[in-house]
Amino acid sequence: MNRLIIIGNGFDLANGLKTSYEDFLVWYIKSKIESVVENLVNYSDKLINVSFNNIYMPSTPDFSTVSDLDGFLKHELIQWAKNENISLDFASSKLGQHQTKVVTITVKSQFFAELLTCLKNWTDIEKAYFHALLNSKSGGKYLPSKYNVLNEEFECLKKELLAYITQVDEQFRSDSKIFDVFKLPKGSFFYNLLSWDTRDSILHPGLKTENTEILIVNFNYTNTIREYWENLRTPGESFKLRIIDIHGNCRNNEVIFGYGDESHPRYQELEDEDDNDLLKNMKSFYYGFSDAYKQIIDFVQLDDFRAEVIGHSLGLSDRLLFREIFESEKCKKIKLFHRGDKPSYFQKRIAISRHFKDNTAMRNKVLDYDSRDVFA
Repeated sequence: MNRLIIIGNGFDLANGLKTSYEDFLVWYIKSKIESVVENLVNYSDKLINVSFNNIYMPSTPDFSTVSDLDGFLKHELIQWAKNENISLDFASSKLGQHQTKVVTITVKSQFFAELLTCLKNWTDIEKAYFHALLNSKSGGKYLPSKYNVLNEEFECLKKELLAYITQVDEQFRSDSKIFDVFKLPKGSFFYNLLSWDTRDSILHPGLKTENTEILIVNFNYTNTIREYWENLRTPGESFKLRIIDIHGNCRNNEVIFGYGDESHPRYQELEDEDDNDLLKNMKSFYYGFSDAYKQIIDFVQLDDFRAEVIGHSLGLSDRLLFREIFESEKCKKIKLFHRGDKPSYFQKRIAISRHFKDNTAMRNKVLDYDSRDVFA
């Protein structure tokens, strides 16, 4: 039986990569502050303004160290969501021992302000964009003055995201310590990810065959899973393995970032508006620029397979693809890897149920909780 392995951002996080949404926000705002302080030029984009004034203040806290500034930003992010001007003192040796700058950050985008409040996952951001798009309707009509601005803001966010993920991916490759993971002993989760668990052979006879094919659907923009494959694979393995970057790859400078639930009750409403700008950030339209989506569909229609979910929140923004995978007649079983406890598994089970029209089929396919199905 073939295997289809879904890899989400939790996989990168478990490997120590700073790819959480909070990590990105801190980097984004911090990088703009540092640019303003060092270049003495104010910064502005579609989301924020950053400006400064030189002042003399001997007692100013020193946020010149990375750790101090990171911690400060994490505590202050929610205040910016109130669309207020936020001032903070930022020390710079360039100005002398006692002189600092006061940096003022202003949130320009209501969409970005909402993203600062309570969102935790990347899929939450894509969903927030879709809801903001629906809210651009007023008086029974979608207003171009609203959704075109929203699209510009989303494009700005996507551009910054690609720059950040590219930096994280490059750091992963250049950091020799990260490759210590490839020296892990046999029996660890990551070592055995691409091999076979003994209990699989007992519970599912025939799961491992000479013609077994493994398809890894990588939802991350990074190359972490490729590094694992290149460093851990055993010469002469009897199975075939492919890795598909369904949403693009940062090394190619192209990523798909948007919404992907065409079954939403109001999606048809957007189509009926006959304005392409309302649909420009729907994921499905970008699948035609490569054969990645077609390869997945061909795989799930050809032979029986078991799906495995590792580090993905199974959010609604990818419902289009997940339904193709999970509701396929060839999908016989689904294994949900968790973080080592029942609540973690329980949340995953609820999330995956939203991608089934037939809940009976879902219960028959999703494997029961097993304490050994832990990735960490």
